[in-house]
Amino acid sequence: MAGQGKPPKIYIRESAGCHEEPLYRELLKKSKNLAGNTTVRGIEGFGAIAQYTPHFKAFRRFSNRN
Repeated sequence: MAGQGKPPKIYIRESAGCHEEPLYRELLKKSKNLAGNTTVRGIEGFGAIAQYTPHFKAFRRFSNRN
């Protein structure tokens, strides 16, 4: 019997690519049979050296609706 698992969180650079497509788009295509896939573009956060870094505001949601 299958149970519910935790959704993975994958952090990548926006500029990362695969087969001439953005990597986030390729990941969504590969996981198209999983419901509720979401890509999020960071709004703001702290970098590796704990320095505040504002980001451009954007949000994209892709959902597999059967």
